[in-house]
Amino acid sequence: MGESQLPRLTSLLQLSKAHRQAWKGIERRSVTNTETFPASNTKQQTLATMTGGTILTIIGTLLLLIAFCSSHWLESRRHAYSEFVKLGLWEVCFDHYYHHSFQFHYAFTGCHWVYSPQYRLIWEFIMPPWFLAVQGLVTASLLLSITSLILLAVVYLQLQQKATSTIISAAVIQNTMIGTLLLVAIIVFGIKAQDQSWMPHQLYNFYGWSYWLTFTSIIFHFVAAWVSYRQNRKRMPAGVTSIAASRGP
Repeated sequence: MGESQLPRLTSLLQLSKAHRQAWKGIERRSVTNTETFPASNTKQQTLATMTGGTILTIIGTLLLLIAFCSSHWLESRRHAYSEFVKLGLWEVCFDHYYHHSFQFHYAFTGCHWVYSPQYRLIWEFIMPPWFLAVQGLVTASLLLSITSLILLAVVYLQLQQKATSTIISAAVIQNTMIGTLLLVAIIVFGIKAQDQSWMPHQLYNFYGWSYWLTFTSIIFHFVAAWVSYRQNRKRMPAGVTSIAASRGP
């Protein structure tokens, strides 16, 4: 009887061993799936949550670029018939302007680059130290804004997946810096442009659309920094929690 039951016991042991191996295979696949799906979901969530901040940053950069290149920061009203016409960061326009400290009777006319030889004799008048500071602040802001877009593009292209959170945080800091620098620039320009010793007929001058475009760009950059910060903060705990829960105790 013992010899007759021996083949049965052997077959049962083999069957039990096969069941254990199959069960281990199922567990391995389940662990692999639980580790893969949260990573995939986290990647999709990263791209989705970046969309708002990235769009705002792009709009803010475009507005800043237009304001940077245009020549409508300060303008004179048409009915004033002023010798001063308009001014930007890099261009100024006069209509038969005679500078009071210039000893020769020479009329400065036309729209020219602020560093143009035509206006070389009045460079110090056109570009006082505070104006040079505004030029520098806006230029630095534009460079930072372009750099921020490059960082966000790197994340979108998934070139640095492990450094996603760090790159987004760097973009948040840069957008905050851009908004701060531009805010200082428009405040300085807004105060100093009213100086009666600068452009003629100050009472008839007003801030042009380029100036207000810069102000709008500030809003977009600050909002982009806030949106990216909130979205990045929400994304990190969610990813960590999902991975921890999938692995179990």
